[in-house]
Amino acid sequence: MTEILVTPKPGFCIKTSTQNEVLWGDLGKTVPKNVKIFINICYHDSIPAPTPTSSSNLPVVLSSIRPDTDKAGSPAITLEAVLHPDVKSRILRNQDVKIDVAEAALLKIEEHVANGLSLGRKLGTPNLASKGKLVPRKVAVSTSRLDHDNQQKPLIEEMKALPEPKKSILKPSTVQNAGLTDVFSWRWAKTDQGKLEVRIRIPSSLTKSQIEATSLLIEPRRLILTLPAQPAELDINLNKSDAEIVTTSSSSSSGYLTPSKGETEGDETQRLLQLKRQRPFNVEDAHAEWRIATSTLTVTL
Repeated sequence: MTEILVTPKPGFCIKTSTQNEVLWGDLGKTVPKNVKIFINICYHDSIPAPTPTSSSNLPVVLSSIRPDTDKAGSPAITLEAVLHPDVKSRILRNQDVKIDVAEAALLKIEEHVANGLSLGRKLGTPNLASKGKLVPRKVAVSTSRLDHDNQQKPLIEEMKALPEPKKSILKPSTVQNAGLTDVFSWRWAKTDQGKLEVRIRIPSSLTKSQIEATSLLIEPRRLILTLPAQPAELDINLNKSDAEIVTTSSSSSSGYLTPSKGETEGDETQRLLQLKRQRPFNVEDAHAEWRIATSTLTVTL
């Protein structure tokens, strides 16, 4: 193995945090719980391309990590997860692939650090192509491949296959038939402080392990909540046109949730259209609170 420099092209940034205190070998120190991790998802054509029919086994190469800070000045960690440009093309065709990419990056980091590192699956997506400027980064490559053919661009060594991810994301065709109105109901409101608050009713039958397996992905114009245990997915997608919202959204009136002060009423179509006309979600400062006693998840944006 040897190291070469690559300058990846930016894709998008995801934010997570450490769920436990762990010795992080690359830093040579212990990283405490709840430290923010910024992962720049980016692309370089030296990375092995994924197989044409699978989005669950994505070759990922990590850059060296670097100490950083968040916008409040608190300690953070930033690194790059580099994939083949074909993955970007898949994302453009199907936004759900972005979630597969995020999960592959998280698994790769947990595998690389070892020592029992656990990263949160409640992800933020800052409105950034990358946190910080992408400069040449060192990645490990196979020496034999470098020597194999001087006329052939060296390929970064493909890491061992990632384990099959838990089926935490359902494709749209499956979700449409999942009876989601029996699983989720939701409302939103604007708080006195000007923040957007989305309140979601969650099935009360979930166990602790099922709750821990739940994932929440937040983008500036989208919120995706996935319950692998059901399985079911709530996708509040404000990137859609008004016509798409009217055509595809549910007629559910969120009868499971009694409106609180300031919360919108009406069916899902009305709620989506009203929410779409608000500002983008504040991903950087998003906060989620699961209230087990009332079976609700409140996401403040």
